[in-house]
Parts: sequence; structure tokens; C-alpha cells
Amino acid sequence: MKKKASSARRSRSQQWATKKDMKGLERNIVDLTNEIQRSGEETRKYFEETKRHFDVKTEQLRHDYLGAHKDEVEVLKDARKDHERRIVRLEKMNFVYS
Repeated sequence: MKKKASSARRSRSQQWATKKDMKGLERNIVDLTNEIQRSGEETRKYFEETKRHFDVKTEQLRHDYLGAHKDEVEVLKDARKDHERRIVRLEKMNFVYS
């Protein structure tokens, strides 16, 4: 049996990597690493922006609900005052005093 000892006989896919090939791979790896880092930074910025927006909207809703609750309480107080006046008027009409 004959052994293939010469790299000249190897096909292109089986040839050893040269220094030039290794430098090219190194550049590609560095470029990809930088791209991943940029993408991570963009993702963090987007996350922070989304979080700020969510916090603002949450605070707006909280403020709106507190205002609505206060309005509801005021309406109930007004209704109670009106109700008490009506009772007093009815008591006077029927000569009932408490």
C-alpha cells in the first residue's frame, strides 16, 4: 500500500492551513466578536428604552387610577350629603326629629 506523503497530492479541502489562512480566520473571528458586542450593546439600549417607557406608562396609569378613585370618593360624599338633606327634609315634612 502506498501512503500519500505529499501535500501536493491532497485536494484543496484537505490541504494544511497556511499562515495567511490563519490570519484571515483570526480577522473573521475578531470581526464577528465585535459585531456580537455591538449587537449586545444595541439590545441593552433597546431594553433600557423599553423599560423607561414601561415605567412612564405605569406611573401615568397609577396617577390616572388615583385620580379616578378620588373622583369616585368625592361623588359618593356628594351623594351622601344630598341623601342626608333629603332625609332631613322628609323628617321635617312628617314631623319626625332625630
